[in-house]
Amino acid sequence: MSDGISDTPLNLALPKTDATLTIRVIKSFEYRTEKSLVLHHVNLETTTVGQLKDTVRQAIQTQGGWKPYRNATFDTIKLYTKAHGAKTTNLIINLDHDEWIFEDDSQTLADLGLENESEVSFFNRLAYEEFKKHPDNFELCPAVEGPPNDTESSLIPDVMYTSMRAEDVRDTVCKQVKVELAALHNLYEEVAQLQSQHNRVAPISSLPVEMLNMIFSYADDDLLNITHVCRHWRAIALHTPALWTSLVYKHPDAVKAFLQRSKGLSLDVCLKFGKQEPDVGILHAVGIDELPRMRSMHMSLPPSWAERFAGKVLATITPQLEELSIKEYPYPKGEKPSRDPRIDPYIPPPVRPWGPPLRSLRLKSVSLPFLPASPTALTNIELRNTVSEAELLLDLLEQTPLLQNLTFRGELKTSWNVWPAEIEREPVSLPHLEILDITGYFSGGTTKRFLSSLVLPEQTDIVIQSLMRWAWEFMTEIIPTYDPDAPLFPSLRGIKRLHLTWETNFMCFDAYRTDDHSLPPALEVTLNGAWRLEKDGYLVKWPIDASELETLIIQGCYKPEDGCRKDYIIKREMWAGMLAAAPALKRLQVTAVDPKTLHSFAQELAQPLCAQLEQLCLSNVHPEESFWDAVKEVVIARSPAAGGQLTKLRLHNVESATSWSASGSSSMAAAGVEVIVTLVPPPREDEDEEDKWPVSSGDEES
Repeated sequence: MSDGISDTPLNLALPKTDATLTIRVIKSFEYRTEKSLVLHHVNLETTTVGQLKDTVRQAIQTQGGWKPYRNATFDTIKLYTKAHGAKTTNLIINLDHDEWIFEDDSQTLADLGLENESEVSFFNRLAYEEFKKHPDNFELCPAVEGPPNDTESSLIPDVMYTSMRAEDVRDTVCKQVKVELAALHNLYEEVAQLQSQHNRVAPISSLPVEMLNMIFSYADDDLLNITHVCRHWRAIALHTPALWTSLVYKHPDAVKAFLQRSKGLSLDVCLKFGKQEPDVGILHAVGIDELPRMRSMHMSLPPSWAERFAGKVLATITPQLEELSIKEYPYPKGEKPSRDPRIDPYIPPPVRPWGPPLRSLRLKSVSLPFLPASPTALTNIELRNTVSEAELLLDLLEQTPLLQNLTFRGELKTSWNVWPAEIEREPVSLPHLEILDITGYFSGGTTKRFLSSLVLPEQTDIVIQSLMRWAWEFMTEIIPTYDPDAPLFPSLRGIKRLHLTWETNFMCFDAYRTDDHSLPPALEVTLNGAWRLEKDGYLVKWPIDASELETLIIQGCYKPEDGCRKDYIIKREMWAGMLAAAPALKRLQVTAVDPKTLHSFAQELAQPLCAQLEQLCLSNVHPEESFWDAVKEVVIARSPAAGGQLTKLRLHNVESATSWSASGSSSMAAAGVEVIVTLVPPPREDEDEEDKWPVSSGDEES
């Protein structure tokens, strides 16, 4: 020992029972593809040549970075060099000394002369013999690991050009490029192996496969991206067919991949092509080849495609298809063909058997290609942005006895040569219908005759919204007046709460079965366009049974602060009709109406109507001075002291209410009536249960 450095040669630094060997594994002599494997703690005295071969083969099959070598055949080991011994110029194998080849697999490595830090080559014997026949073409351009230094890069071309033909130079350079590409590929493989090992120890990789599948099921259109995150995720996704049953991609390759990976399971397809022409191959796949295993289908197609596709699907036997939705992308402005029923009479579409057992049918801007020949299992029908004859809709409803929801958005017409007022057709019974929603443009009397042709159960909620292009249209043209002797709709009996609201360009009629604000109305009618409040059906002669009505809210649009905005004036005889129709009325609210309406209201309220009235609310009104005297007389006349039921008078944002209540509150209090003047909404939770009834702008005591 001197200066801390050992003088012991490397071949003697470790005993033969604990030696280190370097094995040069040669995949290709021609392309100089070689990778070194270092083995530690090798017992040269007991390890045989055959055991060494098996150890190296096992390392190639199990260790990372050896994937390109796993398909090669290795059967021969040859000594390359010993520590401190002479080395050959060939960097992968010693071409001399064939006696250095270890022929006997039973000999120990020590018997063959191997020592610590010895290097051997492991290769295919047949490839070695072929290489020995013509080694000269490869010696001039030796394969080295890493880029050449400046000397090498400057000498190699000179030697090649002076010693070889141009064709040989090209061949040699091409082979060298292949060698470098192979080395680069090996490097990529090693990096991929390292990334894979890194991903395996990530926290999310410790989750059970079932939980990862559950997470992947929420990926929707990102499922393809999940398969490119890591090999573990990709393997899970590709081996879970249920993840590939929702097809939302319209690229042909993606459609093909989803159809293959779903493995025959039921499919949910949602393809939106918009304006572009759809791929015929995709439509053929989802509309013909794979149609029998479709569970739901949502398609958005350009004009001229949608109706043909709908007809094809409805005519094909598809035992699993329960939901069909087809939307036609709008025509360019002015190009869509139209049919005027006054010129083109109603011709029923053909009747054919429907192939799929549909439960939901949604068509947008698409006409029904044909009617079903027998009753269907439909529970939901939505027809949007369409022009349809009421006769066609009734013909369809005759074959849907299980229908629960009907939604129509568009223009409902009646051909002039069919279904005149004096002709009646058999009513259509829908015993399970829960929601009837009709919105659009209705010709005069069409909606009324359509509704009169339906037999609905008690649970049906009716929603009607008319855009009212005709000035003469009014409520009774939409829905008929309620007849207690022959009620049209049982669902409109026993109404408890009624809201009448109008603005400049619309009027609303909302009737509720209970005072529960969270429940939808039993009847909701919205008319957009000119006012027709004075006509029957809105303020008087309602389409509902008001015999049990307890709450009535009337809200106008009178706002003098907005430039003396005028409002419709409700005359006294109309108040008389309203109050007479609601004998059980307990709560009455009047909001934002004209002062003249208030005056006629006070006059009629003095009459012996609505004897059970308990609460009266005036909100956002601007009465005249004479109104207060009339109200005071009415309140005292209906007070408990006079044998009445009125116990509360609410004044919310009412002009001059504070001064009036201060002067008249004592007499009304003595009669048993509480006067509440409010300016801003109070917290709802602070109110008593009996006070929680609708007030348009809220309550809070001033």
